[in-house]
Order: sequence, then C-alpha cells, then structure tokens
Amino acid sequence: MSKTNNFQFTIHQSQNLAAYLEYIDQHPHSGIWHYPEWGEFQISSGKAIKNILFSIKASDQVIFAGNLLIQKKARWIKYGYIPGGFLAGEKYTSYYPIFLQYVQEIMKKEKLLFIQIDSLLPNNTDFYQFLLTLPGHDLTVKLPIPQYSNIISLDLTEDEILKQMKPKGRYNIKKKKKKGVKVQVGKPQDVQSFYDLLQITTSRDGFKGNTKFYYAEMIKKLPQSRILIATHENDLLAAGIFTYTPQQALYYYGASSNHKRNLMAPYLLQWEAIKFGKSLGCKIYDFLGIADPENPEDSLQGVTEFKLKFGENITQFNPSYCIYNNKGLYSLYQFVINFKYKIMTG
Repeated sequence: MSKTNNFQFTIHQSQNLAAYLEYIDQHPHSGIWHYPEWGEFQISSGKAIKNILFSIKASDQVIFAGNLLIQKKARWIKYGYIPGGFLAGEKYTSYYPIFLQYVQEIMKKEKLLFIQIDSLLPNNTDFYQFLLTLPGHDLTVKLPIPQYSNIISLDLTEDEILKQMKPKGRYNIKKKKKKGVKVQVGKPQDVQSFYDLLQITTSRDGFKGNTKFYYAEMIKKLPQSRILIATHENDLLAAGIFTYTPQQALYYYGASSNHKRNLMAPYLLQWEAIKFGKSLGCKIYDFLGIADPENPEDSLQGVTEFKLKFGENITQFNPSYCIYNNKGLYSLYQFVINFKYKIMTG
C-alpha cells in the first residue's frame, strides 16, 4: 500500500479484497477478467505465472482498479497483461498518471518487458489523444479483447429483447425450438462434448482453439462459468461456455456440429444463455467481439453477422495498447516477433 498526495495505491491480497470486489461488482463495465478467480484460472491453466489485483483510492473510495497478469513469453521474457483493462470513473484521465507511476514500479520490480492493456470502457477520443502525448506507450498493438462488441441490455424484458432482434434471428429462435431442439446447463464432464464439437468448428471455420485442459480448468476454477449444450433427439448440435458476473453475461466460446445445421441450434443456445443471464440479474449480455464496422477485411466478419442478428447494439471500447520502460528492448522484441510471423505466414 502506497500513498501519493491524496491517492492511495493498493495491491490486494485475499485478506483485503472487500473494497476491490465491491467496486468491481458495481462498476457498469466490469467483466469476468477483473475477478480474482480469473487470475487463479490463468495460473492453473499455465497461461500466467502470477496475478496482481490493484486499486487506487481517493478519500477512501476506490476510483480505479484492475487485474494485472504476469506471463512468460520465453525463458528471459516476462510481460504483463491487464485483461479487460482498468476500470475507472468518468475522470480517469486525471487518475491515469497515478496508475502509470505505480505500474511502472511493478514493471521494474517484476522485470517485465512491457504491459499490455485492452479495455471494456467505452471509446473516449480524449483519452486516446492523451495517450499519444505520453512516452513509453505503443498504441499500434492488437490484443485479445476486440475493440468492438455487440451488447444487449438485460434490463429489457424477454419480449423486448426478442422484438429488437433482426427478424431472421427471432425466427430461428422461435421456430427451431418447436422443432424439438433443447438447451440445458451442462456438467463439468461435458467439457469433453464441447471440445469434440470445437474440433469440428475449428476445422470448418479455420481458427485455432485452446487445449481441452484449458477449457476444463475454466469450468473448474471459475464458479462464474457455465457450459450450455443444445441437443436434438440424441444428437449434440451446439455448445458454449459462458461467464456470468453481476454486471456482465458473456458469450466466451462456442462450437457447433455439421449435423442438422438446418435446425439452427446455436440461435437457441444463445437465447437460453441470454435468459440465464437475466435470471441471475446480469445487466448486459456481451457477445465478446465483432468486426470493426469500417473494416471489411476484419477477421471477425464471419461471426459478426450471426451476433448482430440478436440486435444491433454495437459498442466501441478504448483501443488496446502497451506500456514499456526500455524502448530499445521493446523495439527489438517487436522486430523478432514480426520477423517470426512473416516466416510462419510465408
């Protein structure tokens, strides 16, 4: 715990989490990544080696918070990642220098080459322009959480949510349910079924998934996570992993079969996930990433059409970026990474 003027920077341990959790629970833009369980899951799955929950207080009130994961790229490279970015109030530009001061101290102490930050805060042009004035900031990076997402308000009634959907999405939910497609909450052992479907999906759609162990750890370590599965008769047609926190219901991973695709099971799966979020009191349903509306070449174009059928409520977040202390080493690292990428992609 450190103080600078009227601000107090705190690193939270298990015995002093109350203020941090209260702030996260109530912040309208918080997500699963800000919770301590996310860091524990990332460590147990091998994605991270340590996580640091931090906050800044002013007048004994938390005004700024986040979850810093420490990850290893190679034997001699460690870096940080703040998934979902930091959470703050409207005047976060004025608090940012305090955050920057302490995060740079953490970088030195933990010997981090850089720290990656993405965001769930709505896009703020003034903040972006502010970052451009700061040394040690690289605003050209692209991180796991896309800058655009489709978000549904769960304060609406079920009828209101259905009404704001595109006609094709509403049709696929109502009609296919009558065809006998059923959705239920799965059990931990259903990770195998999800993973089997995922192998079909990745092969069909040309992307790479995680290991089965990773998804099993996600269900095991995150009490906020659920597997939902859609079946017809004895056939497994679709499955997804979703997370539910006080503010956010999140569509994290999805998979579907090549069998009986005419039944459109993924639509009913999403609808049941949305209703489950409402039943838990979540405020929003986030589809976790859609294509940049201004970029027809965006790699997310393929899934965006599906996600927008549930209602077109596009949100743009603050852009992702990196903070570094040593420009020379950081530039060398980027050069090596880009060189390897060019070799791998031919």
